[in-house]
Amino acid sequence: MDSFAPSDNRVLREALTAQLLGRVADSLDITPTQFQRAKLAYETISDVVTSSADPRLATAKVFPQGSFAIGTVVRPLNDAESEFDVDLACRLAANTSLAPTMAKALVGAPLKADGRYADKIEEKTRCWRVNYAGEFHLDICPLVHATTSDAIPDKDLAMWILTHPEEYTKWFNERADQARTRLLLDSAVLKAEVAPFPEENAYKGWLRRIVQLLKRHRGTWGFRVGGWQAEFAPISIIITTLAAMSFEREFRSGRQFSNPYNLIQRVIAGMPAFIEQRIIAGRVEWWIQSPVAAENFANRWNQDQRWAIAFREWHTVALASVHELVSVTGLDGARPVLDSAFGASMAAKAINSYSQRVRTARDSGALRFAPAAGGLTVSSAVAGMPVTRHTFFGD
Repeated sequence: MDSFAPSDNRVLREALTAQLLGRVADSLDITPTQFQRAKLAYETISDVVTSSADPRLATAKVFPQGSFAIGTVVRPLNDAESEFDVDLACRLAANTSLAPTMAKALVGAPLKADGRYADKIEEKTRCWRVNYAGEFHLDICPLVHATTSDAIPDKDLAMWILTHPEEYTKWFNERADQARTRLLLDSAVLKAEVAPFPEENAYKGWLRRIVQLLKRHRGTWGFRVGGWQAEFAPISIIITTLAAMSFEREFRSGRQFSNPYNLIQRVIAGMPAFIEQRIIAGRVEWWIQSPVAAENFANRWNQDQRWAIAFREWHTVALASVHELVSVTGLDGARPVLDSAFGASMAAKAINSYSQRVRTARDSGALRFAPAAGGLTVSSAVAGMPVTRHTFFGD
C-alpha cells in the first residue's frame, strides 16, 4: 500500500492523521435510510402523543434531544450491536407539583393504547422506550417546568431531577457551529407542538467529529477490555460535555493550529480539566456541571467510584491512540492503530476512501501538498502560493 507520510516529516504525519480521523468520523454517521426511518418514527410517535384525547397532553411539546439534536449520532459498533438511539422529550404544561409517576403515565398511556406500539414499548428509569427490533430504539421522556429549567422524573428515586435538554442542544450547537445556532422556541399558541426533526448534518465541523470519534473509541475500548470497565464506560453526555468545554476553551484562546490534528489532541487532552471535586456536606463528590441546569452529570460517580476510574482509564487510552496514530509511518502503520481505536470496518473505510482520493488526484496531476491547508490536497488554488494558517474550528 502507498505510504504518504514519511516518518521524518511530522507536519505531513499530523496532516494525514487529521484527514484519516475526519474520514473515520464521517463514516460513523448512520445511513440516509436509517436517518429517514428514525425521522418517520419520531414524527409518528409524536403525533400519537400530541393527538391524545387526554386534555393534559393538548399543550405538550415534543422535540428531539441528545445526539440527533446535536448531530453526533454514531452508527452501531457491529452487527451484534444493531441498534442506535433516538432520544425525544415531551414537555408537559405542568410543573413539579405533578407527581413524577403521573407525568410518566401520561406520556406512556397513548403509546400503550396504540396497537402499533403496545408490544414494542417498555418502561425505563426516566423514559418510555419503543423498540424497533434490529434497527434502533426510540426513548421519549416527560418533562415539566421547574423554576429556571426543566425537570425529568426518576423512577428509582421517585423524584424530579433538574435538567434542560433544549438549552443543552442550543449550548452545544452554538459551540459546534459559531455561524449557525438551532433555536427550538416555544410556541405562543396553546396547542400541542412537534418540533422539526434535525436535518442530516452534512457539514459537521470538528467538534461534532471529535465527539463522534470519542464515542466510537469508548465503544471499542469497552468491547476490548470487557469486565467491569465495559459496564462503567463513560456515558455519552459526559464525553460530549467535556469535549465541548475543552473545545470552547481552545476557541476562546485565539490559538491557531497548523492543522486539525493539533486541535483534536488538545481538545481530548483538556477534557479532565472540567471535572471537579466538591465538598458537599463534608463529603468529597465528583462534579461535571451541566452548562445549562443545576445538574451534575457525574452523579453516578459518587454512588460507585468505578465510574471515575473507568473514565480515567478510557481517557488515557483515547489520548494515547491519537498520539500513537501520528507517530506511525503512512497508511500501513496507521491501519492497526485505527483498527484498535475505532474498529476494523471503520479503519478500512477511512483508509480506502483516503487512498482512492489521493490516487485519483495523483493520477490526474492535481495532487498538492499544503501543510497549513491540511496536508495533501487536490486544490490547484494553493499551488505555489503561501497558505494562511487556519483555526479549523468550523471546517
